[in-house]
Amino acid sequence: MTAARALRASERWLLAALLIASASGAHGDAALLAGLRDDIAKSQRALDRETRDIGRAAAAQAQRVNAVNADVLRLRASAAAARRAADERTLSIGQLETRVRSWRAQAAYQANLLREFDSDAVDQPAQEVLANAIDRFETALAPSFARASYVRDDGQLTDGERLRLGPIAWYLDAEGGGLLLEREGDLPLAALPFSGGDLDALRALRRDGVASVQLDPTIRRVLAARGQRQGIVDHLRQGGIWVLPILGFACLAVLITLGKAWQFLRLPRIVTPPRVSGDADPWQQPAMQRWLGDLPPIGAEIVEIVRAAPTVEQRDDRLFGALVAERERLERFLGAIAVTATVAPLLGLLGTVSGMINTFSMMTLFGGNDPSVVSGGISEALVTTELGLIVAIPALVLHALLSRRASAHTGALEQTAVTLTDIDMVARRG
Repeated sequence: MTAARALRASERWLLAALLIASASGAHGDAALLAGLRDDIAKSQRALDRETRDIGRAAAAQAQRVNAVNADVLRLRASAAAARRAADERTLSIGQLETRVRSWRAQAAYQANLLREFDSDAVDQPAQEVLANAIDRFETALAPSFARASYVRDDGQLTDGERLRLGPIAWYLDAEGGGLLLEREGDLPLAALPFSGGDLDALRALRRDGVASVQLDPTIRRVLAARGQRQGIVDHLRQGGIWVLPILGFACLAVLITLGKAWQFLRLPRIVTPPRVSGDADPWQQPAMQRWLGDLPPIGAEIVEIVRAAPTVEQRDDRLFGALVAERERLERFLGAIAVTATVAPLLGLLGTVSGMINTFSMMTLFGGNDPSVVSGGISEALVTTELGLIVAIPALVLHALLSRRASAHTGALEQTAVTLTDIDMVARRG
């Protein structure tokens, strides 16, 4: 505030000096301006000092405010704790009994969990039970060979050494070794016999204590899946009666494909007629005679029609009829392959719908609590859809290839017929 007052005083003094200077003229202007500059500089320094003092005072005031806020929060927490303590003192007998019952129920639940975890831990403290369990786990995870009996993959009961590492076990005897598939309440089964380097590694582990051996990281799931593999016949039997018509269409498509492929392989190569020149009869030219000598039966038939037709209209009609007959001969039975490609997926879908109906009927009778029943029924119902697609996709591709081959042959015949008609027109004009 002092600096502000000094600055205002300097401004008033400067205004008065200006008035005096204007009245007295230009005498003493330099001295007057120097004095004004000194006064302004002094006022600016005073203003800077006042600003710094205000900043320090504001910082100190903010620290005091933060300290007061911290005290308020601490007092608020203390007040909440005191309020809870007061509420605890004012609880009724019924509320206390309810809380004690909840604590006892929680203790009984923990005791049951410990009993399920360890049947011998009835009256033992929880920490002691957990410590004993950790010791047992560490002992089970320590690899060691021990004498045991197991069932080999050929069904014989054999005595040998078994190495257990947690839930995974290996066997080793004089004849060989491999992975074991454990079964509850029964002897372990040798599910994956080792040979070659894997067997040598297992023997090295028994001898030296250090080796790299195969294991099942899925813990018997892969081995169990291997045991559930089905053959093609068993897989098709799951589809039910709808598999039979799908297989019937597949056999029909295969037979037609083989027959048409043999027919197309025997088709002769169609060569375009040679060009004719000069005024001589085009049919008698040497190039034309050589081409006529190499003609296949269908080409000779087209030439006969072109040369024997009395009029142009009759020639065109006969050529059209011969080409249509040849196209029908080549495309005969190709429609059955197209029908197979269309009907097979529909039959598969029909079999799937029928299987789903049976699955839902079983769920209605016996309930759907067992997911394996539902998933097994659905997997069997989808077999027909799978088979229908397996039949339809190759049938569709084969139909496209055979149709393209037939179209290419008939297209070459049509081009030959057009060329021959042009030659015939030249011969008729000559």
